[in-house]
Amino acid sequence: MQMRPLDATLLTSKAMAIGDGTAISQGGRVESNAIALYTFKEGKGTQANDSSNGFPPELTLNLIGDVEWVSNWGVRFNNGRLQGAVQPSSKLHRYITQTGEYSVEAWVVPANVTQDGPARIISYSGSANTRNFTLAQTLYNYDFFNRTSTTGANGDPLLSTPDADELLQATLQHVVASYDAIEGRKLYVNGTLVNVADPVAAGNINQWDQTFALILGNEADGLYPWRGTVRLLAIHNRVLTAEQVRTNYEVGVGQKILLAFSVADLIDGMDDAYIVFQVEQFDDYSYLFNEPYFFSFTQTPPEDIVIRGLRIGVNGREAKIGQVFANLETTIPAAGYDPEKGVPLLNSRLGAVIEAEKGPEQDQFFLSFDYIGGRSHERVEEPVPPVPEPADLEPQPRVGVRTFAEINASFSAMTGIPVTDASVAATYETVKQQMPPSENIRSFLVAHQMGITQLAVKYCNTLATSNSRMQAYFPGFSNNRFDATGRDALIDPLLKALLAHHIPAHGDQLADQPYEMDSRERLNDLIDTMTAACANDVCSTAVTQNTVTAVCAAALGSAVMLVQ
Repeated sequence: MQMRPLDATLLTSKAMAIGDGTAISQGGRVESNAIALYTFKEGKGTQANDSSNGFPPELTLNLIGDVEWVSNWGVRFNNGRLQGAVQPSSKLHRYITQTGEYSVEAWVVPANVTQDGPARIISYSGSANTRNFTLAQTLYNYDFFNRTSTTGANGDPLLSTPDADELLQATLQHVVASYDAIEGRKLYVNGTLVNVADPVAAGNINQWDQTFALILGNEADGLYPWRGTVRLLAIHNRVLTAEQVRTNYEVGVGQKILLAFSVADLIDGMDDAYIVFQVEQFDDYSYLFNEPYFFSFTQTPPEDIVIRGLRIGVNGREAKIGQVFANLETTIPAAGYDPEKGVPLLNSRLGAVIEAEKGPEQDQFFLSFDYIGGRSHERVEEPVPPVPEPADLEPQPRVGVRTFAEINASFSAMTGIPVTDASVAATYETVKQQMPPSENIRSFLVAHQMGITQLAVKYCNTLATSNSRMQAYFPGFSNNRFDATGRDALIDPLLKALLAHHIPAHGDQLADQPYEMDSRERLNDLIDTMTAACANDVCSTAVTQNTVTAVCAAALGSAVMLVQ
């Protein structure tokens, strides 16, 4: 690719390349208790090195499967993992159990928001069902497993970011998962504490297993892959305070370069004048330009310098997108100029993401201005293209399906069993990833129905095995009798609860309302099957409980409940 000819009418700075800049020190991070630290600067090879200081042994991670280095420091997981050996991994057990607390800190870029399992991002584990800790992803949520005296060997119930907040996004994010024996687990995303309570009391970590291994991007068995990029990982054997988390978030990640663009040719009376940008490679396809300021090494501006309309150019032309400084209007004051600090061009952390073309080794950048130092450039804006004719979309379904949270709430409302009931809550946490995540009926799968059925059976079994709940819900059903009266006493409350979800407030029948007689007939057929071996329509307690569970689950888990 040849360099484009530069538009001679532009007011431009001198050109600069990434290699012409000055690297900024990554100092300022809180790392004094980082017992394992990975910056992923290697860029090639089959190992990621542990750069922690003073916490031997070095815990080297081996690249296994489809893992690739990214040019702006990091590793991308496509369908592979990074894994440490058991012996060096045991240092995590040793240093963390000495303090009884820890923090897992990472800069990550999830590939998408559809991953579940949960998909393992960082795991200190022995198998798919045993672990010391794990940071994982379920759709828009970060999940935190931590094995203590109050949890199971798998470290659950897990602590997750709230579903409705959708904090996990497919972009660069700073995530911290911390634990101590007093306050339990906490999650921070982009420097902010997530407002979610730990579902279990804080315990101790005496049950941790020192034979586990540190793994990134999966479990050792390869069954829970995570797709995305990890750009930094630090494991601390102390809890990071909220202030320390914020500090590490503001430091950022990756290599940062100061590019000083000379504008002396545009300002009369100054031979030493620069607009300085902090530049970093945002990802494989773009650069981030931010925190611009005016600076002179030797001179004070002879007069106030007005600057308007700053744009960034790449390889001979202004970038087509990302020109967030195009409306800049500022004045560099001659009086009070600080030759050590320069003058910021704006009072915000606004940044411009500029598309990469040839790569950091070859791309050349310049700045252009609408007005600077008394010189102006009359910019002719490109005409606004006509509004295109809207394309006709495919016909959309007239109905949708309830999502996992709506299904759980519906089952609770239909049975009277609260969602906080221990048995149904545990089942819900297990199967919620197996139920519909969206209302789009076209995305409904057979696997979703299996998850719905499992949850319906748990709600109904909890109802059927409780005498007090049975009497309250089915007041006319008694003595384990399934004659006509007993069947009506069993079916009527279920149909009333089920069909109430499809009756509008004014009480009229909908055009597509399920017929009560059809539903009643199918439930009676199921009772026939379940009670075929009973004598004179009277069944044992066990058969009765199974029959009530089956009939209830058939009603709750049907399309009548699901479709909306």
